[in-house]
Amino acid sequence: YYSDPVTLGCSHTLCKKCCNLLKDKKCPSCRIVYKDSDTHPNTIAKNLIDDLDVLCNNYNCDWIGKLKHLYSHMISCK
Repeated sequence: YYSDPVTLGCSHTLCKKCCNLLKDKKCPSCRIVYKDSDTHPNTIAKNLIDDLDVLCNNYNCDWIGKLKHLYSHMISCK
């Protein structure tokens, strides 16, 4: 899922993991080259994403909760 959003110097936002996987260091939206030092955490996007309602992906579980609580739920869900 989309996690650890970072904003590039061009103002586009993507997840940090995806940003680190880009070999050519070009923004996927506008193709402007960026440096790792040009990236900054996007806390507004992170807070919005963390507050999304999600479902447990275990077949027999009907848990619905916030994305920020999914990891702790999955530890106890069987």
